[in-house]
Amino acid sequence: MSLLESLQQECADRLSALPAFAWLPVLVEHRRDYQSEYQRALGPLLTTAGRTGACVTVLTPTANARWPETGGPFFDEIPLVARVQENPVVNRDPARGTGQSALTICEAIALAWWQFYPVAAGGPLVPGQPTIARGPAGDFVTYEVRFVAQGGVGLALPACAVPTLAGTSPLLTLACATPGAAIFYTQDGSGPGPRNGALYTAPFAKTGPVKARAWLMGCAASATLTA
Repeated sequence: MSLLESLQQECADRLSALPAFAWLPVLVEHRRDYQSEYQRALGPLLTTAGRTGACVTVLTPTANARWPETGGPFFDEIPLVARVQENPVVNRDPARGTGQSALTICEAIALAWWQFYPVAAGGPLVPGQPTIARGPAGDFVTYEVRFVAQGGVGLALPACAVPTLAGTSPLLTLACATPGAAIFYTQDGSGPGPRNGALYTAPFAKTGPVKARAWLMGCAASATLTA
């Protein structure tokens, strides 16, 4: 299960486990039978603890990287949305409805997610803006509850090993313990990288202070060697 799917499932499980949701189906959007579950949850065919007429769907999360230059993949913001849908005719029937309006359900979700700390997140959930909003127009009353997972949610990448410098004048050699890594170096005091300095391919003569870093696809760049 991916990081985003894990986060989505944890947030859905958080709601399902609370007494306030004993009569409310809590769905996750990526399930293959989601559409049929959704249709039954809002009508008379599917009941939860003998009640029907409203349901909650935790939508598939999206991920934002506000600082693309950060080594990644690293998501510093993941919006989470719970969509509440109500069939008023069925839901307000005293004999079979849930007894909770769409807005009452939204308030319960906000309380359940407030400062909730999913294992898959790098920090607690915080309210989004707006936290509760009217959702898409349709046949049912729809609202959305919006929260954000913040604080460094992501997949940590292994870093390349720092290059090592060996040899004596007139020639110096660079090496990296990360197999396949490319080493870039400079001798003018500037920071080395794929767009600056030289790609190390053979021993070289020292003409100034050497700075070197290693790069490899799928890894974070190494720290800088200065010698």
